[in-house]
Amino acid sequence: MKYKFNINQDGFTLIESLVSMLIVSTLSFSMFFAFYQIQKNLVNEDYKSDMLNYGNRVLDDMENEIMKSYQLIKINQSLSNTTIELYYKNTQIKTKYLVSLENGIKKNNGTSNRYTPIDIYIPKDDENRYKYKITNFEISQPTLTAGDVFSYEANMARYASYQIKLEIDLYNYPNDNVLETLEFNRRVFSPAKYIYNINTNNA
Repeated sequence: MKYKFNINQDGFTLIESLVSMLIVSTLSFSMFFAFYQIQKNLVNEDYKSDMLNYGNRVLDDMENEIMKSYQLIKINQSLSNTTIELYYKNTQIKTKYLVSLENGIKKNNGTSNRYTPIDIYIPKDDENRYKYKITNFEISQPTLTAGDVFSYEANMARYASYQIKLEIDLYNYPNDNVLETLEFNRRVFSPAKYIYNINTNNA
């Protein structure tokens, strides 16, 4: 006796195969795009963290030196370069800062003729695209504004203080578009300058 077995081998039709491939491709693309966005955000956050540390580091250094100095001379060498000279009592040594919008902030502590970077500042990546850039630096004597105390002592304190403003643009990786501008503001009081001014007025 012969038996017949009907074996049906069900497979994917062409339409089902194409739909399956489309779903896999869509999921793969979505995952790739998500990973790309995560990487992009991480790079941008790294740049921001670097510049937050940089801005605070250089201003901390400046603040420390300004507090000890009795005189500050600002020289605008060009639109992109500013030199600050700090003088101290009872010494011929002076501290100088070179603020360059292109090359960052460098310091000369008076022991040599060379300026050295206060911290690492590399504004461009390996493909010559901007990661960040100093766009503005200002240092001036605070002005009297509404709400400020007006008295001899308050005025002397203002005359012995400096207002510092530093702005750094962050660029959106990998594009050359400004993503955010970091703004640092410091008001620095110099006890050495205050004492010097008091003694000068009383002389």
